Amino acid sequence: MTRIATAASNELLLRNLLDIQKRVTETHRQVTTERRHSDYKGLGLDANRAVNFENELNSAERFIQNNTLADTRMKATATSMEAIRETISEFRSRLKNYAAGEPREQLETDAIQRFAFQAMKDVESYLNVQYNGDFIFAGGRTSQQPVTLGYRTLEEFQAAFDGTPGNEFDPTADPTQWDGMFHDDGTTLRHRIDVNQEVQIAVPASADLFTKALEAMGKIAQGDLANNVPGRPNEALDLLEDSLSGMESAQYTLANSRLAINDRNDKHETYANFLKDRLADLQHVDTTEAVTRLMD
Repeated sequence: MTRIATAASNELLLRNLLDIQKRVTETHRQVTTERRHSDYKGLGLDANRAVNFENELNSAERFIQNNTLADTRMKATATSMEAIRETISEFRSRLKNYAAGEPREQLETDAIQRFAFQAMKDVESYLNVQYNGDFIFAGGRTSQQPVTLGYRTLEEFQAAFDGTPGNEFDPTADPTQWDGMFHDDGTTLRHRIDVNQEVQIAVPASADLFTKALEAMGKIAQGDLANNVPGRPNEALDLLEDSLSGMESAQYTLANSRLAINDRNDKHETYANFLKDRLADLQHVDTTEAVTRLMD
């Protein structure tokens, strides 16, 4: 007896074949990707959990990336600040020796003035350092060079500031009196290292710890020093002491900020790894079981 296929039986057979092919294709994809589904729709009730995990993971990874960039920038800041501290300390040491010496030869006066002017130029250079194209001591005005002394030589500087009353160097003076020295916006930059925590990551060039050092150096570099000893050197030494005290405090604050950043990044990385594991658990497929199904 010969059985004649009907349209209905053919349609059923075709539907079964397509269903088998779909399952084979899906199982092959699972074996290849080791994921249950190509998107979260296939996770059913776990889909919302997976979306939340992924959002949390993206947030943690953004914090890690931004914190790493902030820490790298702070390394450059720390290097410049230490160079400035060394410059101030060396100038203070030389100025103490000059102030204590008596009588003072003109050569000694010339030498300390030249050293003071060079120290100003060095501090200017350190405060104008850039990281990734940004001036790191410019506050929020990162595209603007924060410090411009405006004088190339000691002779030019003394021609502008001869040291007589009313014509003395003041780095914080009204810019209308001369070209001005500081161009930062005075902002103390802070960085958010977590949802609920932020830390200080920079000091503006116009902060007291820098302006006092530059004022002290300018007091010595400007003209008419020999007629203002020991008064002017002593005033400069007081300013340098204040500057170094402020420098120590700022360096301590920034060092603690770096510790906080690194500590928080460790926690972000631990949390990110936890989220990755949870996502993997939701999405992972047992490849052995899947291969067995393919072989059936």
